[in-house]
Amino acid sequence: MKQIFSVGVALIVLSVFVLSSLAIGATQSKLLDGKTYVGQMGEKGKGAEFQETLVFKEGTFRSKACDPLGFTAGPYGTTTQDGETRFTAVCSSPREGRIFWKGTVKGDLVEATSTWRKPGQEDRPIVYWVKAKLQKKM
Repeated sequence: MKQIFSVGVALIVLSVFVLSSLAIGATQSKLLDGKTYVGQMGEKGKGAEFQETLVFKEGTFRSKACDPLGFTAGPYGTTTQDGETRFTAVCSSPREGRIFWKGTVKGDLVEATSTWRKPGQEDRPIVYWVKAKLQKKM
């Protein structure tokens, strides 16, 4: 009886360990919801060209700088490891194509890249960088 109990406890401990290990690298959604980051954006290899605001809301990601081109908010996913949150998202515009976002959040700072693939120019993507800081709620 004692041996069966020990085996049962060992299996429970092992199960908890395996499940928690899987969860560490698992994609999570809505982790950044309610956060807005404000900063600068520029084409890769160039300086800052304009202000950017990145908005995470209700499981979606939005780039305000891309609003005038008809890009809408798209779903985002996150992973966390070693105190960093990494996110990916895809935003689409009927006439301007798709933008693939990839970024890292460390504390109050976010660094991201966007890869814009225009219709008919998919083989010549335009890559931008973003550096932004968490906008504090007043």
